[in-house]
Amino acid sequence: MSIARDLMKRIFFLSAFLPLLLSGCRHDTFAEARVRYAGDPDTNGCGYILEFAGESFHPVDLDPQFQQDSLELGITFRYLETVYTCGIPEDSLREIEILEAEITD
Repeated sequence: MSIARDLMKRIFFLSAFLPLLLSGCRHDTFAEARVRYAGDPDTNGCGYILEFAGESFHPVDLDPQFQQDSLELGITFRYLETVYTCGIPEDSLREIEILEAEITD
């Protein structure tokens, strides 16, 4: 009977805490960002990047309608675990996934 009790405790623990742990993994964030064109990726540029919070980020899915240098956007996004490497000297930009974007000019 102690094996069954141990199993029940583990199931209870997982069912109680797993949703809390998973909900923290994908946090949506809002920022006011500026689009910058950092050169053609085919010739060692970084393509379109977003600047906010004093840093530059590489959006993995920036809609073509927002690919305009100096465009101001309000974005809802998620930080990704991946890094985009580009340029000379080589630069590493944290990647983000755009969930929503709106022109704020």
